[in-house]
Amino acid sequence: MRIYWNDVVPKEELNYIIWNPPFVGYHLRICDQQDDIDLFFCNGKKYGVLDYVTAWYKKACDYIMNTKIESASIYQGKQTVILWEPLMKENNIIINFAH
Repeated sequence: MRIYWNDVVPKEELNYIIWNPPFVGYHLRICDQQDDIDLFFCNGKKYGVLDYVTAWYKKACDYIMNTKIESASIYQGKQTVILWEPLMKENNIIINFAH
């Protein structure tokens, strides 16, 4: 989570990001994982019930912002509303499909 993705793969070389990050429930997070969530959601809101994977979604949104890169993964459940609304507003993302 703390690696700057552009140092690994410059975003100018990408069209898509397809991934399966670690899904760790909020009640199973270790301190470092909570620190990662705090790092990516530092706007003062409480995201206490979100899974660890949500930090990956935020990181991907930040990485692809103002590019034509598309990203795909799976996310579901009651946390979806907590996550997607701020990401769509703050990062101006579009959800191409949902199932």
